[in-house]
Amino acid sequence: MHQQIAAKTLNSCTPNLIDFNVCEKAREISNSIANQLPMNISSDMVFQTVGSVNRDVVVNYMFTYDSEYLERTIKKQSSSLSEIKELMKDRASHICSGGEALKAFVNLGGRIVVQYTFMDGELFLRHIVEQCP
Repeated sequence: MHQQIAAKTLNSCTPNLIDFNVCEKAREISNSIANQLPMNISSDMVFQTVGSVNRDVVVNYMFTYDSEYLERTIKKQSSSLSEIKELMKDRASHICSGGEALKAFVNLGGRIVVQYTFMDGELFLRHIVEQCP
């Protein structure tokens, strides 16, 4: 019995004791969103793409400016880059409030990978949500 449980935790698509396939659910989640994209979130951000890789739902947000603009803005506001990144991580973690089904997906072993890039493709932040409260 102990070996069966250990073997199940090694399978990345069913990393839970109820054999729920998070890889299939990741594909289902990304497919249900993909046809709605791109979507303007604000004048500064576009929800660009969504996809799935194994147990991950990968969402890509793009800022409508480049890193130099962000650096100038941070200086004007007397903020720091680390403060902005922490704010974006916090916002990414709020994805858990997207409903009970999404919360269950994460808590059963699925992950939400949130990537923020600048308009020139430069990666600003990659944050992985692995637990929902």
